[in-house]
Amino acid sequence: MLTGHIDESGDSKLFTLSCLVGDGSMWPWIELAWTKLLEETNTSLTAHGRPTISRYHASDCRNLRKEFAGWSADEQREFTQKILRIFQRHPLHVFAYSLDLQALVEEIPETKPNPRGFAYVLLLSHLMTAIGGTLDLYPKDQIALIHDRCEYDAALSEAFNHMKNDETFKYRDRFTKIDSMSWEECIHLQPADFLAYENFREAERRTTKRPRSKALELLLDLDSFRGRAIGFEREALRELRTMVDGLDECTRKTLFKNARISRPSNT
Repeated sequence: MLTGHIDESGDSKLFTLSCLVGDGSMWPWIELAWTKLLEETNTSLTAHGRPTISRYHASDCRNLRKEFAGWSADEQREFTQKILRIFQRHPLHVFAYSLDLQALVEEIPETKPNPRGFAYVLLLSHLMTAIGGTLDLYPKDQIALIHDRCEYDAALSEAFNHMKNDETFKYRDRFTKIDSMSWEECIHLQPADFLAYENFREAERRTTKRPRSKALELLLDLDSFRGRAIGFEREALRELRTMVDGLDECTRKTLFKNARISRPSNT
């Protein structure tokens, strides 16, 4: 059994959905290593009379805010290096898709009421297709998905079930379930958050032209790590527009219903 942990990252303009996939027997060891890292970090913080952290949160750690306020850049880099060493010891696959929300609305105006909801549904289907291709490497394995609890829990569940019921989806029988959990319930969502944020920053880099993050460079150099990050360019969105226009009315309604967009009209 494989398990994939899904998290999102982004802002009002760009949305990234990422899934960290690993063998089910490996996740308890990752949890032990991650818990140990947090405990050792908090022991050091307490010894110096500083506030402890409840968890790892990628954007807060990177920007030294909230529970990471008061940390130095050197401390942040050292902490990130320790996270990378956890990834180094445990072979994992990551899949990530990013979508420009403004471009989405421009190409498919019906999504304007809720582009983020549409992005969740669209990118989950692409994640499942990409993960399904990797399942060929594990012919006897099935995969369960866990995503970070959010306001789109029901939408993701419905989109997952739609994929499971789609007879044209080659891997539909390999996926067993999708559950929503919080970081308190599932510590594995914290390393998933790390990857979602790094892939968001990588997608953002295409427009800002800033250098690739050092953490992502080091991660991609690990022999234990395999990744794939894809951004939806304008041409891909136009192809999606054509696909949406070609859907029958029932399928079209289901798509927008899952995305929490009511009564879309052709524009």
